[in-house]
Amino acid sequence: EIYTLSLHDALPICSIYSYAQFSQVLAIMATPVIFRKLGMVDGIAYLQISAAIALGALAFCSRASLASVVYVGYMALHWMTEPGILLLLMNRIPPEERTGASALTFLVINIASAVAAALAGASFTKFGYPLVLTVASIVGLGAAFFFRLMVGDRQQERIADASLRSRTIL
Repeated sequence: EIYTLSLHDALPICSIYSYAQFSQVLAIMATPVIFRKLGMVDGIAYLQISAAIALGALAFCSRASLASVVYVGYMALHWMTEPGILLLLMNRIPPEERTGASALTFLVINIASAVAAALAGASFTKFGYPLVLTVASIVGLGAAFFFRLMVGDRQQERIADASLRSRTIL
């Protein structure tokens, strides 16, 4: 028997998706405030940690209303890092290479998203939502800490070098 989703059944799902999209717009507009307060690298790392925690929390939501709120928050946090990561990349690339670097960045993001969606769909079917979301959350936490470790040290070196150069010039 084939189950068909009626428009009436789909409206709550569509509404939640719309709220998530709207939260992303608001979140991206709020991102510069966070980066000014925490710094670029720390801001990205904290947002990644927050998104991973929200994803982990989603794994344990038993009520649809709570899961909807957590999902909307997760989607906002998930996309807040993109402007900062792109800015970090562009600041490290010569101006003549930025167009290609930007295109390649978005190509990788979109390919990774397609692969992740396919793997998640297959994994949800085989292992269930809670396990898959928990594992994804743990991987996200690991990625955030790795990002902070790898990029943060280089960022501190650049700040120290710039500070040393400014003292030498004066």
